[in-house]
Amino acid sequence: MNTTTESGELKRRIERLSAERVTLFAQPNASAADKARLKTLERELDECYLEQRRLRAVKDARRFVSEYSIVRVPRPDTSSTAPRD
Repeated sequence: MNTTTESGELKRRIERLSAERVTLFAQPNASAADKARLKTLERELDECYLEQRRLRAVKDARRFVSEYSIVRVPRPDTSSTAPRD
């Protein structure tokens, strides 16, 4: 699976979990089961956000590596020159 597909699926999962979280927060008298589900949702959202950051870091790392190879200035070959006095 490529990064774009993962990112899209992750975004949809975050939206779904966030919507469920909002629904649970809107309940005035939440049961113990609702509170437990809310904690689970928050943990899952934290994991999703960590994964989202990881995917962005991978994407940025690839971009920076490719940009570096484009703008990199080659070093002069110093092995064939005589040392200066």
